[in-house]
Formats: sequence, structure tokens, C-alpha cells
Amino acid sequence: MVNDRQHVERILIPALMSTILTGIQNGMSGEHKPLIQPTLDLLTAAMKEPLADVPVGKAEKVVRRSMRAVTAVSSLFGGHKCSIQWYAIARMTVILSEIVEIGAQSHFAMAWDKMTSELGLDAALSEADVVSGDELAERMLARLRLDGYFQAA
Repeated sequence: MVNDRQHVERILIPALMSTILTGIQNGMSGEHKPLIQPTLDLLTAAMKEPLADVPVGKAEKVVRRSMRAVTAVSSLFGGHKCSIQWYAIARMTVILSEIVEIGAQSHFAMAWDKMTSELGLDAALSEADVVSGDELAERMLARLRLDGYFQAA
């Protein structure tokens, strides 16, 4: 049986990616904004997947906990370019791969493919950006662990 903490852990990565893409979308001109919406829709579906069989009241509680965690972690993004934020979450995803399962045909996997192929978020980073992204990933994980998430990783 999956507990609330595990539900939150399954929601966090797509929710953080969604936060970054929403920031990118808000900074775009009107004609380019629709380019990001299909990916945001996939991430929204990915966030709903873990709660498909959860009663509504409990799901609402899990969503609130998830959003508090996302707010705490995204406060660490300040001053970092979107590409570094994206890299940091990608790095976290790799570190957490034993806890966060991503199916090849999942909504998150499809969103990931769109982010890299269509939106170019996997563009080459400088060595300094990689170091900065690695440090950000570690700070993000430390913050989540402080709140009791991803203790097994």
C-alpha cells in the first residue's frame, strides 16, 4: 500500500518540471506560448497518475502537501537560468531513479521527450552551468529530505 509521502514523491518531479515550464511560458511572447502547453498538459497528467485510485479527500491532501514541497524547493531556483533548473531536476531524476519509476510510455516520459526534442531544454550546458546544476540538485534534495521525502535515496 502506498502512503501519502510516497504519493507526494511521485508527484514532485513532474510538478517541479511544470513549474519551470510555466515560468518559461510566462516569459514568452504570445505567439510562442502555445508551444509549451502540450508539454504542460502531459506533466499535469503525470501528476494525476499516482492519484488515480486515491479517494478525493485524500488526493486533495496529497496535492496540498506536494504543492508545499514544490514551493519550498522552487524557492531555491532564484537567479538560476531555466536550463540550469531543468538540468538540476534531470539530475535529481537520475539520482532518484530507484524511487521514482518512470515508465517508457508514461505521461512524464512523453513530456520529457517533448522538453528535450521540441523545446531544446537539453541544449549543451557549459561546465560552470553543469556544476551549478549539480549543486542546485543537491540543495533541492537536501530540502526535500528535510521534509521527510526521498529518505531511501
